[in-house]
Amino acid sequence: MQPDIAKTRVTKREVATRWTANLARAGWTPIADFFLDNYHRLAPPLKYSEAMFVIHLMRHKWDAAAPYPGFNTIAKRMGLSPEGARLLARKLEKKGYLYRQMQVGQTNKFHLDSLFAALEKLLAADQIARANEHRKTQPQTASPALGQQVLQPPTAPPASLATADTS
Repeated sequence: MQPDIAKTRVTKREVATRWTANLARAGWTPIADFFLDNYHRLAPPLKYSEAMFVIHLMRHKWDAAAPYPGFNTIAKRMGLSPEGARLLARKLEKKGYLYRQMQVGQTNKFHLDSLFAALEKLLAADQIARANEHRKTQPQTASPALGQQVLQPPTAPPASLATADTS
């Protein structure tokens, strides 16, 4: 008897397995694959620098609340000036993907809800397109016209008729 392959093959999908243990201990950021694969398909599209700015914002998003890193922090991590980071934020605002909530004496809160909504809309459109494409590749079965009787294949006679003596 062969062992169940699903039970014997264990795949480690931990961050430390994908990178290294030391790098994983230094921290990691979860990013949706759909964002990585499709930020350039949004309308209007994101440039790679704007996408990287979003990734740096997501590094500070631990729950549903808006992240609030400072521009100096993001700029340093991206190798930009603080004005360069502000410029990316303004571009994202102009495209409608970011809302900055200004706070007195604190860093801005960066709301990404409109970006998430745009990505969800694109995902839904892709799913509909895939479903329509799938329907096109499926064989079509003819359905009867309204009011027509559907003919069923003949069935064997009931047992009582099959054994009845007709002589």
